[in-house]
Amino acid sequence: RASRRRREPPRRRQSSSELLAAALLALIAAPAAPQEPPRLTGFLTDRAGFLSPADAAAIEDLLGRYQAGSGNEIAVLTLPSLGGRAVESAAIEVARENGIGIVGQDNGVLLLVAAEEHWIRIEVGRGLEGELTDLLCGRIIDLVMIPEFRAGNASLGIRRGVEALIAAAGGNLAGSVKFEVFES
Repeated sequence: RASRRRREPPRRRQSSSELLAAALLALIAAPAAPQEPPRLTGFLTDRAGFLSPADAAAIEDLLGRYQAGSGNEIAVLTLPSLGGRAVESAAIEVARENGIGIVGQDNGVLLLVAAEEHWIRIEVGRGLEGELTDLLCGRIIDLVMIPEFRAGNASLGIRRGVEALIAAAGGNLAGSVKFEVFES
């Protein structure tokens, strides 16, 4: 038997606009280079601009006094966007890169707020997991912070979230979630 070769149509040359479009598509589809985790500038880093200078100073002071008195460290980071990263991995990267908590005790907490994605995440070091359980952190986010964000008061939501974390890490919220002690 003789094999027959199928005749291929002549190839058309691609125009420069087609080549440019293909190059742009390749750039868009290419995975982005990994982003460096944001550097914290203190106990509070407000890159999303949620807080007034006075509110930021008050929260920074509160977090500093808490760290000095307890040895535990709570850091707050607000970002305009996560840049396509998952909130869980972004929070872990920030906590590890910035060394939140004491080495060996793993007693750091990161409160991460991402504006564009509407995400709030509390990442807790192993040394505080007994006090700040996933359930309790979820309640702080759902019952304390989100209502303030929905009411248009992100600053108060962040402050109350910090106050609830401090109270819980100090053991003041054992058993029930009562937040009426927090006043603005």
